[in-house]
Amino acid sequence: FHLLMDFLPPQSLIEVRRAEVADSYQYKDLEKLLEQQQHLNRLRDSLKERKTELQTITKNGLEQVKKQEERSKLSAHVELLRQFLEDQKRLFEYEKERLEDMKERLDKREHNLREHQQKFDDSRRRYENNQQQFSQRRDQLMKTQRKLHL
Repeated sequence: FHLLMDFLPPQSLIEVRRAEVADSYQYKDLEKLLEQQQHLNRLRDSLKERKTELQTITKNGLEQVKKQEERSKLSAHVELLRQFLEDQKRLFEYEKERLEDMKERLDKREHNLREHQQKFDDSRRRYENNQQQFSQRRDQLMKTQRKLHL
């Protein structure tokens, strides 16, 4: 188109049209630039939105990772507590059995002690009885002996 305009005579009506056409080309160029700028602005906005989404996703991911780490720590702590309680339960059961065995042995000893105490008391009564009988016989013998000596 520019080549065609160069062959037209200057200062003609066509020349005026040529200026209008040139202005319209500049206007079209400006419109294209404006469209490109608007497109770039939309791309920037879209990029900002994507960046914000990515930051949100990253933030949420980090929060989830932190929560998962916290859950893992709590899970490990709970497992340690569970193991500690199981150990304490076993220790309690063991001590309970020992205590029951000790009580059983103590009951046997008490029973044996009562039996021996009963035997001892019976023996003492027999001894006292025998002692009394012995004293009575001795006294009787002494009386008989005195009678004989007189």
